[in-house]
Amino acid sequence: MSSVRYKSRRYQSLLEARWAVFFDTLKIPYQYEPPGIDIKGAWYFPAFYLPEHMYYVDIKAQAPTPEEDRQAMRLRRVRDKEIFVFWGEVKHPSFNDLFPDNLEIKGAYGAWSYVPDRGIPCFCWIECPYCHQYDISLFGCLWTHFARACSYQYEVNKLNKHSEIIRYLFDFKGLESFKVFSIPPSERLLKAYESAQIATFETVSP
Repeated sequence: MSSVRYKSRRYQSLLEARWAVFFDTLKIPYQYEPPGIDIKGAWYFPAFYLPEHMYYVDIKAQAPTPEEDRQAMRLRRVRDKEIFVFWGEVKHPSFNDLFPDNLEIKGAYGAWSYVPDRGIPCFCWIECPYCHQYDISLFGCLWTHFARACSYQYEVNKLNKHSEIIRYLFDFKGLESFKVFSIPPSERLLKAYESAQIATFETVSP
């Protein structure tokens, strides 16, 4: 896989460089190739660390292998920081990608999040319509963002007050409730995806 140059920095793959363009377009601070993490003698090197979000973002050309899944879960146990793995093209997932018939099938363009014992599918970038922060959220819904990072205090309080309703929606209504509350990508998100897709780079010789 050829390396490319973007803003005087060498990126290990074209896909990683495109995600750097995406972050720059949205003015999301990032650290490319953060220090490797020693996980009981096995080293893991995520592609990005987002300091304001305090989570790792790794980039793959194809869906992660079972071993890469296990590696991400071990990272979550060791660092207790969220990690999201994106693969495929830099684009917003389609409705069918976010709501596949079988959640165990890794559809294209979505991301998986990892907890110590399993991976959770169907995450994507959103722009919160209240605080206008960018975040990675389950099924493109606001619930994950509200619970973790939203600075629009009224909405956070409202979510906390009605957390039992959220649990009801998930436990008893399943995916159908999330389909209702999934928000479309904002114009700024779509512009960032487009900028990443059309960007050109200088190929770096090995």
